[in-house]
Amino acid sequence: MVITFCPVFGKCYISIRTMRKVTVNKKTICGTCLLIVFSMLFSVYMVYFNKGPPEEILASNKRREDAKRSDLTELDKDNEMFQESLEKWDTFMKEHNYVSVGDIYSSCEPGDRVLVGKTALMKDGRGGLKSKTWINFTLEDSLTDGEFSIDVKYNNKNLYDNKWDLCTLDENRKDRMIFCPYKPGSYSWVKEKRIPGLLPKGQYITKAIITNQEEQKCLMFLIFLYTL
Repeated sequence: MVITFCPVFGKCYISIRTMRKVTVNKKTICGTCLLIVFSMLFSVYMVYFNKGPPEEILASNKRREDAKRSDLTELDKDNEMFQESLEKWDTFMKEHNYVSVGDIYSSCEPGDRVLVGKTALMKDGRGGLKSKTWINFTLEDSLTDGEFSIDVKYNNKNLYDNKWDLCTLDENRKDRMIFCPYKPGSYSWVKEKRIPGLLPKGQYITKAIITNQEEQKCLMFLIFLYTL
């Protein structure tokens, strides 16, 4: 026979003829509940958010780099100027042992564009990762206004998209790079961005396009990032 008595405030007593009286303290119950909740949160973190050590993420992106590159360059295989620009940027990346995750093109249309920049994935010196982007481009006409649009997919599903006025895109940032208007000529930009520590695991594809005041596409960014 089991008799259980639990007052609203106090301790619970369980009596069994063949067992001793057991006292369960409310602090013990709370501690057990917290342990269960913590274990559940930890499991969610390990499954969905724990990307693994930076070295493993870099290695994972490095393995996928060649396969991704062959698909993209196939579109411009007959474009000699593109192939020359590709060779120069590849040499730059290899000399510095960078892991490429992104390409920047002078146009969206294959066959009539060159590679004007790269994005690399690297350690940030604080136990995490960051991206670094280099862009060298030439404007044949003045750039007085424009638009910056971005589309992000996560595991081939729409995650985020937005658009901004190009000339005010980063006007409130200390590391501002864009200062309109731009006269015809050659320009170089370098930008670093820390990768969030709680980024869910999976594949991220980012496509960004810059258009000028005449709505002509000037630059296209295409970035592939894989987290474990």
